Amino acid sequence: MNHFIVGIRSCDLGCYVNRAIVSCILYVDDITLLSASLSALQKMLHVLHQTSKELLLEFNASKSFCAVFETPPTSPPQLCLGSDLLEWSSSIKYYSVSFI
Repeated sequence: MNHFIVGIRSCDLGCYVNRAIVSCILYVDDITLLSASLSALQKMLHVLHQTSKELLLEFNASKSFCAVFETPPTSPPQLCLGSDLLEWSSSIKYYSVSFI
């Protein structure tokens, strides 16, 4: 997992919280990316995809999705992980914690 963290951090992308950048939250084999913009999120997804290829790993895009915690765009752009398009969700559940 450290390879993914190093790759994401090297891009200097994420959300600033109290003057510190927060890019990803990891727990076991789950990765949650935090981004202030959709273009930055797509760049982070590209870094994850490239890193996984280098490590000979694959992400399961069917278990991955995007969520917006502000007023969502009426027609959100398609984001992709490699060649797989990611679905959009209006809420997420992360280890028994719901975010709506």
